[in-house]
Amino acid sequence: MPSATPSNSDSDSDGRPEAGRELVVPDQNATPRTVRTALHNTQKMMGVVLKKNKELEAELAQLRASNPGRRKKQQGGDSASGLKGPNTLNYHAVIINLGKSFTVLQFPWVDQTAFAENIGFPEASPSEIWRPNPPYKQFSQQLTAMLYQHIPPTYHVLIAKDPDFAHHFCGYGSAERSTALKTIKTELTRLLLTKKLIANAEDPKAWRDLVVWHEDTTKEDVKISPYPPILYRASKKKPNGLMKNPVLPLCARAILFGPASLQDNGTRRPQGATLGVMWRVKEPTTGLISFVCTVVVFICYWSSRPDSSKPENFEPTGSTSKISFRDIYMRFRRALESKAEDPITKSIILFLARQSSHFDEDEELENAMGNMSLGEESSDEDSLTVLPVASAQPAVRAVIPAPPHVTTPPIVPALMPVTSDEELDESIASPIRRPHRRSHTRVPDSDDEAIASAAVSQHNQAVASAADSQRNEAGGSAAEHRLDLENKLSRLKVADLKSILAEAQHFPPSKTVKKDLVAMILAHNVATDIYHARFSA
Repeated sequence: MPSATPSNSDSDSDGRPEAGRELVVPDQNATPRTVRTALHNTQKMMGVVLKKNKELEAELAQLRASNPGRRKKQQGGDSASGLKGPNTLNYHAVIINLGKSFTVLQFPWVDQTAFAENIGFPEASPSEIWRPNPPYKQFSQQLTAMLYQHIPPTYHVLIAKDPDFAHHFCGYGSAERSTALKTIKTELTRLLLTKKLIANAEDPKAWRDLVVWHEDTTKEDVKISPYPPILYRASKKKPNGLMKNPVLPLCARAILFGPASLQDNGTRRPQGATLGVMWRVKEPTTGLISFVCTVVVFICYWSSRPDSSKPENFEPTGSTSKISFRDIYMRFRRALESKAEDPITKSIILFLARQSSHFDEDEELENAMGNMSLGEESSDEDSLTVLPVASAQPAVRAVIPAPPHVTTPPIVPALMPVTSDEELDESIASPIRRPHRRSHTRVPDSDDEAIASAAVSQHNQAVASAADSQRNEAGGSAAEHRLDLENKLSRLKVADLKSILAEAQHFPPSKTVKKDLVAMILAHNVATDIYHARFSA
């Protein structure tokens, strides 16, 4: 096997060894002392190489930190004032994320009056808070508590102290309401036609049948029934059937993961930085369910009007219709909050977390509705229109992700040099520790593969030569020695070398480091095999 150029403690600045000092793999006639010395040098030089790699990695990290690259100029909106750093791009990104997520997951119409000090407001039952026209002060305190629960503690000081934070927060929330409305409006007609819940999307009466029950059509003052047919599965009022319409979770999915996620019967894995991925939505919130139901009712109502081409904005009270959509939302929210432990609340949009599952239509529907699918004929449980004793808090909350934790790839520890014959023998008995395999290791380039293949080929030749020599000396025991050598040979695989070479990609000069690493490992393994083949018997 050809000699390998080492890296030792006297190496120069680029990691190469001094001239005249070489590592030579012992030949077949080497004495035990020669082999032990070769292993000693191999381990010592391997430690030097790995130490140099660690220094280069630290130097590279410092260079990256000192030269982060050109920053983009901040775009749009007035910056908040009076606090350190609120005019940065990251600050606005946080407000955008919080404003949008609170609107969709918690409450869609928060105003700036809710941005106040959190003084520990007394808890109120859902039946007191989530009802049409709740006491203003009590509801405002509830919203304030929800803001402090939803917004990370890092930004709590801004809730009460920075009016610009409240202004931008509410502005981005309003923008998300409009975006969600447009998204659902685009998909709702197609979903209703696909599920055969509407026969003719051009017929206003067909849309009216989705928001008003037949018994309410004779009542002139009823524009939308308290719990309209669109919320029920197959638009039929049955016990325990509220919010079982399969269109609802699909609309929620369109808001959170984009319209593309509705392809393949709504089982396609979300792609890209969608809202649901950024917010890490794994379970529904009662706010999300109520928001989706209210938006769907709003769209169905306006599609039933002759002037449907010019709908009003999705505000708490319609400017044209004079309908209080906030009261509609509160009614839905109260029903859900008052039955927070019911499977209907926990499972109505549970399939949002099933991003990689694929179901046929019937199985998908049952999984999407979870335990709500107790049977349409079942009348053991009351409908949500009948409110039991209220629970104090909703059962399901959404989590706003904290900043990602940055981890550093594991560094291979340098091997300590040994000084005595006993330590050398102990070192020989234990093979070199190689780097941990990582699933995200970058695939080496063609040069790496060529180095690894050549190294393994040389190693195979050395082991075969040692086995042949041993067979000639030992006669009948050659087969046992060859088996022993083959077991040792299995320690060195091309994949292991590729993993080591991939680790070396982090530090320049990469090829010098990679060749030294390969040489050190090969020299150690070959010397170990020769030692055991000749002297362990």
